[in-house]
Amino acid sequence: MATFKHLLVPVDTDVTGDRPLAEHLVDAAADVAKALGAKVTLAHVALPVVEPGVLPVDGYSVAYRAMNDVLEARNASASRALASLMERCGQRGVATETMLITRGGSVPERIVDAAAERGADLIVLATHGRRGVSRLVLGSVAERTAHLASKNGGPAVLLIPAGA
Repeated sequence: MATFKHLLVPVDTDVTGDRPLAEHLVDAAADVAKALGAKVTLAHVALPVVEPGVLPVDGYSVAYRAMNDVLEARNASASRALASLMERCGQRGVATETMLITRGGSVPERIVDAAAERGADLIVLATHGRRGVSRLVLGSVAERTAHLASKNGGPAVLLIPAGA
C-alpha cells in the first residue's frame, strides 16, 4: 500500500470560481492528509500577467495597462482566497502551504508541474462528474491532469466528487 506524505490540492480561487466546491475539496483533502500524516500544498493556476513583445502605441497602452491591472487584481484576490483556504486546512491540524501558479500553459500541465516542483506524491482534485455533451464541450481538467500525472511515474491522483 502506498504511503503519501505530500498532497497537492489544486483549487479554483478565482473570483469567478466555485468557492463552496473549493472549501469542500480542501476539507476532504485535509481529512485525507491528517489520516496519512501528510502535508498539503494548495495551488491555484492563475492567469499570467504578461509583458507585450512590442510596446503598445499610445491608444493601446491605456487598454494594456487596464488589462494588466485587472489580471493583477484577480491574482491578488486568488492569493487572498488561498490564504483563507490555508487557514481552513490549518484549523484541521494539517501543515499547509500555498502556491499561486502564474506561468502560461494548460491548467493540467501546470498542476502536474507544480506537483513535481513541490515533491507531491498525491494530487487531490475535485471533479464535477459531467457526462455527455457537457463533458465533451467543457472537457475535464481532472481527467487530463490524471492522464498527464500517470505518464512517466508521476504522482497518484485522487478525485473527490463535487457532490460528495
